[in-house]
This record gives sequence, structure tokens and C-alpha cells, in this order.
Amino acid sequence: MRSGSKTVESPAKERHRSPVFVLGSPRSGTTLLYSMLLSAGGFAVYLAESNVFNLLGPRFGDLRSRANRKRLLDAWLNSKLFLCSGLDAGHVRRRILEECQNGGDFLRIVMGEICELQGKQRWAERIAREWNIRLDGCAFYSDSYSDRGLMERVGRPVAANPDWRLRTLARRRGWEIVAFG
Repeated sequence: MRSGSKTVESPAKERHRSPVFVLGSPRSGTTLLYSMLLSAGGFAVYLAESNVFNLLGPRFGDLRSRANRKRLLDAWLNSKLFLCSGLDAGHVRRRILEECQNGGDFLRIVMGEICELQGKQRWAERIAREWNIRLDGCAFYSDSYSDRGLMERVGRPVAANPDWRLRTLARRRGWEIVAFG
């Protein structure tokens, strides 16, 4: 479509080139989608299935209990799952003990740390540059305060089931807040 002297792409044509950020629930197909995305390259990688909801949660009980979080950490920090994450044990231990109240929190904290370690914002900026996409024309959904840097770079930041720090920031900045299930 032409507008004056410059060509303007239709919204549908612009959207087909925009990055897609995905969040999901257990048994929703996110592992398959994750594998497909990884095959394209340039994504944060966790080299194993987390098994948070089917193993860690039932084994260690209510994670609102600090004692249960300590038991979970004692087991997880000595596991192959932790070793393949590349994370700093002391830093993760502090965050889990301070912030984790359930399996979802545990997964959010661990995956957030992995993405930060692997440079999620750097990857998003690189991919946008390579595909000639403006981040200010993209939406980004996140549940974690650790994603605030990338959320500030996109045109439509959305706090999805956010942790309390992101919820506070989203309210202050006027970002959309959504709750799923």
C-alpha cells in the first residue's frame, strides 16, 4: 500500500515478520514448540526437561514452607539438571529461598536466570537486527521482573501472571497486565 511517497506495509504483512514469544503450561505442547524453535538457532537453551510439576512439586510438597524449599534446593543443586543449567548455585539459592512459593515460581526463577545468563535481551536485539524488525513494533509477554530490560525495549510490553516486582513496575509504567488460568 502506498501512502504519499513511501510504501507502508499492511499490518498482516508486518506481523508475519515479528518475533513470537511463547509461554505455556505442562502438557500444552510447549516442549515440542521449544524443540522446533531451538532447531532454528539463537534461543536460550536448557538441555533437559525440568520435571518441576511432575517430580519436584510432589516430592518436596508445599514450597511456601522454607524448609521444603531448602530440601528441594539440596536435591536440585546436586542434580544433573542443575549442572547443565550453568547457573551460580549461591545466587539461585538466595532467589529460590526468598521468592519461590510453588513449582511455577521455581521454574520462572530458574528459566529467567538461564535466559539472563545466555543474554535473552542480546539475542532478541540481534534477531531483530538480522530480520530488520523494530523492537518498538513488537509485543513481549513476560512473568518475570528479570525481563524488564527487554520489556522496556518493545512497543507493547505485557506482564503475564507477573511476579510482584514486575506487577509493581507494570502498574507504574502503565503496561498491560494479564492473568491466565
